[in-house]
Amino acid sequence: MIEWCNNNSGFMMASLTLVYVVATMTVVGLMVWANRLTARNTQIAIHLDKERSKPVVIMEILPDVPVFILKVRNIGLTAAHHVRFAIAPEPKLCFGGQNQYPPEKTERTIHFVTEGIRSLPPQGEVATTLGTLDRIEEGLGSLHFRGKISYTDPLGEAHVTIVDSDLAIFRGLAYSGKKPIVTVAKELEKISQELGYIGSGFHKPTVLTQDIKEHRQEERDFVECAMKTMDQMEAADQLARQAPPEGARRSTSDKSPV
Repeated sequence: MIEWCNNNSGFMMASLTLVYVVATMTVVGLMVWANRLTARNTQIAIHLDKERSKPVVIMEILPDVPVFILKVRNIGLTAAHHVRFAIAPEPKLCFGGQNQYPPEKTERTIHFVTEGIRSLPPQGEVATTLGTLDRIEEGLGSLHFRGKISYTDPLGEAHVTIVDSDLAIFRGLAYSGKKPIVTVAKELEKISQELGYIGSGFHKPTVLTQDIKEHRQEERDFVECAMKTMDQMEAADQLARQAPPEGARRSTSDKSPV
């Protein structure tokens, strides 16, 4: 065997070289595959981190019997900027009607829906009352809200949330509110403690009486004051949008007379 190897040394060297080349190419191929797999895993990790930390703005219309509440929330981990709404029908405040005050039916635009929200922090929320289910359907013509919410993250990347909310599922439902037994027990304990204070003379109850007409008049005055405040805010917003920019006013005032 040794003599054969000595006689065929060239063939043996060629065979060993071939094995070395094949092994080297195999190692190189495995390294390239490992590098590609590492790069792919890195891209996936970066994408998942962006998805996890991006802002997520949602719109909810929830019942708070007998009215419905519109809530806009940022459930993401970063702030949402330049929040804009494109929803049909556009949510509005639907007030008035039979057995309500004011008796005149009116629909008012919601400022943050029409003008948008400049910035909404993580876990931030903006909410307002829309009205009863019947008034919403009468005032807006539909209970099915569809559209989208567009906004940007702190890095300027745009995001969109699809809105598809149908309030018709709440039509004809019956509600029964019940407090948990623990809450009832705590309230009874507070009442018992307060009665003990009154019986011992430690607390003296104060009883206020008011005519029902005066109470209703106070409610009407409060609603009228709130509506006047909303009108003033809308007028101030319109004047602010119509006013020229600050730079334009300065340049005009700085011009010398001819």
